Amino acid sequence: MRKQNFLPFFLVFFGISLALFLLGSSGIFTNIASILNRSFDPGRSVVSVLTLKSLQNNAIKNLTAENLKLKKELSDEKNIINENVALKSQFEASGENNQKLLPAKVIGAPGFVPGVTFPEYLIIDKGEKDEIKNGDTIIANNYLVGKIVKAYPDISKVELITNKNSSFTAKVLNEIDANGIIKGEGGQDLILDNVLLTSTLRKDDQVLTKGDKNENNHGYPPDLMIGKIHTIEKEQSELFQRARIMSPIDFKNLTTVFVLQSRN
Repeated sequence: MRKQNFLPFFLVFFGISLALFLLGSSGIFTNIASILNRSFDPGRSVVSVLTLKSLQNNAIKNLTAENLKLKKELSDEKNIINENVALKSQFEASGENNQKLLPAKVIGAPGFVPGVTFPEYLIIDKGEKDEIKNGDTIIANNYLVGKIVKAYPDISKVELITNKNSSFTAKVLNEIDANGIIKGEGGQDLILDNVLLTSTLRKDDQVLTKGDKNENNHGYPPDLMIGKIHTIEKEQSELFQRARIMSPIDFKNLTTVFVLQSRN
């Protein structure tokens, strides 16, 4: 009697065990567990959302940075075009119709070590094939930069006005008798020397080239802006006075200049 009662229970238990085994083999419990884990683990969902948001923010930042870069490039190009137009207008107004302007890129600065030395020469990407000649004047932002001292077929060497070997005649704007000689000191500033003691010099007066062209057409033309008077050194016992001139040109970071060429 007991054996007959036990047999149905055994068969039911065996059937349930077999069903559980088959379900386990099919992976259904793994899928159910995964669903339950996601349902009862909100932290993991939050992390996923935060990760997605972080990726979106990075993408937005990258797009913004690229947009700003493109805007700067367009702005730089526009500034160069405006500078060229302004320079052409300046020379047309002053009667320098025998001049033409050629934009050039600065590709080197021999001997310049940032934070240690100051540039005295530049290398530009224009040369004899572009009709560049020794003595041609270099300008940037309407201000005098220097002159070509050696032209090669594809490049040229520029001597900056701040070079210790550089000297040329200059005048003070609106002062008829305030003439002198600009000398480079190897740094950012310039010296206006040999100005008569009787001449009037004032702080912030604009200093221009006086013009020192020779028969070979070498030298600077007149009325090119150099800089402003910063300080004045004047002693009553001396025959001459001098002034320190500050140019607005950042010679260390020049990237584009203009060659003022003579049309022969």
